[in-house]
Amino acid sequence: VRWSQTASQARKSVDQQAPAIMVLDLGLPGEDGLSLLKFWRKQGIHCPVLILTARDSIDTRISGLDSGADDFLVKPFDAGELFARLRALQRRHGSPEPSHTVSLGRIELDTDRITAKLDGQPIELTRREFALLATLASKPGHVFSRQALEDAIYALEDSVSSNTLEVYIHNLRRKFYPECIRTVRGSGYALDVPA
Repeated sequence: VRWSQTASQARKSVDQQAPAIMVLDLGLPGEDGLSLLKFWRKQGIHCPVLILTARDSIDTRISGLDSGADDFLVKPFDAGELFARLRALQRRHGSPEPSHTVSLGRIELDTDRITAKLDGQPIELTRREFALLATLASKPGHVFSRQALEDAIYALEDSVSSNTLEVYIHNLRRKFYPECIRTVRGSGYALDVPA
């Protein structure tokens, strides 16, 4: 379970990995929950969303459901009802066991075994190299900011030196092939999958 206390934290968390199911408050610091939901739906994130809010007007409920929410629960609420609604959403959406193997052109990742292959041959990666590659592979072609990638490979208590990310990017390019990771100047990095 991941808990985001602000809209910016929620954006970053979903950007790194879309959740299986989401409980969304509308009164988030920094941005309204409905605008976040609309943004995620436009981005193709289709996980079930239950809105949990103190706003109890019919207009708010209609607006939430029309914006892409799958269910709506008003505070105060009973925890048993919340859990039952989440179970019902999982059943309706069929939340299948996700595939743990990701194939991207010549690269194959197994997120259960924390292994990687290039053209079917195993490639030895450090824990952080794998975390970086898995983050990039979660959205091929998507440009991840430096901050998003550093957040994905470092715990909050870890100190990050200024060029560490570039070292990991260099290592991945050397171990796979130079053009697998594209640098987007001023924006970040993307994993490019060859046609």
